[in-house]
Amino acid sequence: MKFFINPESGVPFYKQIMQQIEKGLARGVIQPGMKLPTVREVASELKINPNTVARAYRELEAKGIIQSMQGRGTFISTELALANQGVIRRGAHTLVKDLARQLVQEANQLNIPPEEIREVFLDELRLWQHGRVE
Repeated sequence: MKFFINPESGVPFYKQIMQQIEKGLARGVIQPGMKLPTVREVASELKINPNTVARAYRELEAKGIIQSMQGRGTFISTELALANQGVIRRGAHTLVKDLARQLVQEANQLNIPPEEIREVFLDELRLWQHGRVE
């Protein structure tokens, strides 16, 4: 699994890592039981502080999304798939809501009125419903 960081997004790096794992689960790209790269591997690849990656992993573990097994590594929780099907769905909704909030904030900074934002969103939604957007 590869992680990507956008330093200009305004979203803390640890949250970006968490969001990528949660999105991967919601999309089915990441499966329960899958082994995650080590904290050091991710930090080295992204050129960020290992404590940042460790924080993301800690918070995901607290949510029951991942499990750390000493000497074996960190894995996507298999219990998540069996016991918490709704967690993945709620996570997807939260991510979409966060993206919508970011869109509104960006549009506000560009002085785009709410009616125009609504129209752009509805146009994109119509395209998606007709299979024209990936």
